Amino acid sequence: MAPAVLTVEIVSRNGGTAWEGEASQVSVPLDDGEMGILPGHQPVLALLGTGTVRLTTVQGAPVEVPVARGFCSVDHNMITVAADLAGAEIATAGAAGAGVGSAGAAGAGEPSGTTMSAE
Repeated sequence: MAPAVLTVEIVSRNGGTAWEGEASQVSVPLDDGEMGILPGHQPVLALLGTGTVRLTTVQGAPVEVPVARGFCSVDHNMITVAADLAGAEIATAGAAGAGVGSAGAAGAGEPSGTTMSAE
């Protein structure tokens, strides 16, 4: 039997998809901390904070996507992060003086809005 995986979608309210795919684990910034999610997690709806969604793809590659405000939904190994700003929008908003907090520099220089580390 194949191991369970998480289907992840990170979108912004502007309709852009910052990242989508399958992951083995996900960490999401919340208003009051951070939530780690593994396959089989109980369903939850949480308020998204400003920070970085960190995940590990099923291939083992780490991915980081900056996000600002919104919500995170977890249900049956499906994670939807619906952010006010996500990915490259963070750097654009920060350059425009929108003041999205500490995530403003997280996506700077990353045209796709994601950071993948080679290991």
